Amino acid sequence: MSIAAASAPSIHLQAIGSVRAKRADELQVGDITIWNYGLRARVEAVREVSKCYVEADLRSEESGNVNARRMKKDRLVGFSTRPWSK
Repeated sequence: MSIAAASAPSIHLQAIGSVRAKRADELQVGDITIWNYGLRARVEAVREVSKCYVEADLRSEESGNVNARRMKKDRLVGFSTRPWSK
């Protein structure tokens, strides 16, 4: 394992384990996020709502619904490099 991989941020998700993560303010349109139990969502839009918070529109891989999720900018969010399956 390289030093860069060892120091990359990660989080522990229920029923998944450790996954790579990035700060909420680093999310970009097209990123695939991972949540507990393996639920995945694609980032459709990201906007700053205050100096401490961002809001992301996330399209569920399972249902296709788009929901807004407000997060602190420094929150770590799991993400996937695996392509969108639909």
